[in-house]
Amino acid sequence: MGSRNKRNKRTKIKTNPGGSNRPRSSQESQLKNFDAQPPTWSFVIADKSWPESLYSERAGKDWTDIILPKLRDFEGLTWAEIKRQTYGRGNKSSNHYVYVNQMLKKVGKRLEQLHLEDKEQLFSLRLGSRKRIYGIKIGSVLRIIWYDPDHKLYPVG
Repeated sequence: MGSRNKRNKRTKIKTNPGGSNRPRSSQESQLKNFDAQPPTWSFVIADKSWPESLYSERAGKDWTDIILPKLRDFEGLTWAEIKRQTYGRGNKSSNHYVYVNQMLKKVGKRLEQLHLEDKEQLFSLRLGSRKRIYGIKIGSVLRIIWYDPDHKLYPVG
C-alpha cells in the first residue's frame, strides 16, 4: 500500500515526420491519402425513380457503351488524377465538386426526398461532352446518385 502511483508514459507522436514543424490536420492528411487511391463506386443510394436515374431508359441505353467503360477508365487512375483532368483548352476542370444551391432547385428538393438534404456539394464526373454522373464522395468511394446525359441538372452559361 505504500507503492507510488505510476504515471502513464505518453508516447510522443510526430505530427509531420520529415517535414516542417507545422502539424498536419488529420482531415488534410486523410484527404491526401484518399486522393492517392483509385476510385470505387457504390450504387447504394442511386436514385431509382427520377428521370436522371441510373434505372432510366436513357441510362440503360448508355450503360454499355458510355457509362460502364468510362467508370472502368477512371478505375485506372487515382482521385488526384481524376480531379486534375481538364477539357476544352485545358482550363476547365472535368471532374469536380458542385454546390447543390447552384444546381436546379429540383435537385435540392429531390435530395430532401432521398433524405440527403444535409449534402451541400455533389461530385460531378464528366463522361462526355455533356454527360455527367453525380454522387457523394466519401473517402475514395463515389456513391452515385444520378446520370445526367444532357447536363441539365447543373446548367452552365
